[in-house]
Amino acid sequence: MIHQGHLGLTFHAGDLAELEKLAEARFGLGDKAIARAQRRAVNKVARWFRTYLLRGIGQLTGLPQKAMRARFRLALARAGSEEQSAHIWFGTDGIDPMKLGLKGRPSGSGYRVGKHFFEGAFRAFHINYPASNRVGLYRRKNRKRIPIIRQMIPINEQANLVVERLVERGQSRLLTVLRQELEFEQKKAQGIL
Repeated sequence: MIHQGHLGLTFHAGDLAELEKLAEARFGLGDKAIARAQRRAVNKVARWFRTYLLRGIGQLTGLPQKAMRARFRLALARAGSEEQSAHIWFGTDGIDPMKLGLKGRPSGSGYRVGKHFFEGAFRAFHINYPASNRVGLYRRKNRKRIPIIRQMIPINEQANLVVERLVERGQSRLLTVLRQELEFEQKKAQGIL
């Protein structure tokens, strides 16, 4: 099963009790072989999900995948652990436009980076890292000099849309891959492989 959290997903093959009963009856496999098949299936589907999530968000936002890749964390299921589950965490806060790899330029009453325009924005060194030469886009909150607000490209809504689309596909994908892995374990037990 795939469980959706606030900022992440958990893939857990142990919830598929009907498939586990099928595995014991049809394939005649022991607990260790079933656990190995579950672990491989969960890990494969977690990697598949990460790829399609990154691709889908990139298509909806028009942002390069390279700019979003660092926002993903993948914890795969490990051998010997009781719970065969993998976790994907992804950051849905806005993306710094200066990290897109595009050169920005002042344009009229704001700043343009690629196809994104930020009204009233200006380029400055990061507030938290002034000595590091890291540059960001900021906008004044009002006519006074400070406070200033960091400008970001939002991706939260697009990420939620892609996750909703992929969760159902991921469920069927997990079942398919788990069946394939159980068949592999059966062939291995029979000495065919």
